[in-house]
Amino acid sequence: MTSKKLVKPKSPSRNPEGRPKSAEKRVAIMDAAELHFLESGYERTSLDTVAKTALVSKLTIYSHFADKDALFKAIIERKCEQHSIFQSYLELAALPPREALEQIGFNFMSLILSDAAIKLHRTIEAESPRDPKSALLFYEAGPMRVKRAFRELLEVWVKQKKLKVSDYEIACEQFFSVMKGEPHMKVLLNVAQKPTLAALKKHVKAGVLLFLNSYGCA
Repeated sequence: MTSKKLVKPKSPSRNPEGRPKSAEKRVAIMDAAELHFLESGYERTSLDTVAKTALVSKLTIYSHFADKDALFKAIIERKCEQHSIFQSYLELAALPPREALEQIGFNFMSLILSDAAIKLHRTIEAESPRDPKSALLFYEAGPMRVKRAFRELLEVWVKQKKLKVSDYEIACEQFFSVMKGEPHMKVLLNVAQKPTLAALKKHVKAGVLLFLNSYGCA
């Protein structure tokens, strides 16, 4: 009897840059979904359409994302990560609060003033009366996670006696509301262009100073 030759399992195929094809497909799915969510909104975007654009099967989408909700959230989270939002707040705890807050504020403003973010905001705002689910998903994946991460940083600074905060919820809301201010509203309403880099930095610095004056930076 001849013994069977053992066949070594193939390692995942990779592209020239060394990224597994499964990772490539995930990126393609997210890129296609982002395109359709921005153009058609959450409710009118189907996974069949996403699959066709991404050149994958619908089954492949489900192998990466549980459902359309999970895919939508993943896109929002990716946008936040691309602008260093909420991923590394605790890594900034050792910095002087003013320096760290200016970095957080600038990254936050760069995100919400980006073309994709403005378009998504307008789409969700228009859809929310008849499709509140999309607005809730957006809030959970973006603003809520950002506030939670920011609160963790504030708590560390309070323990270090660098800040005095009695109500973390209000402090978080005030910081990001001050950051958004007039620039975001004007761009959202299409009554002004995005501020220049210099103007944006000036806006962020002024907002951070206001926040620190309110919460007693030591």
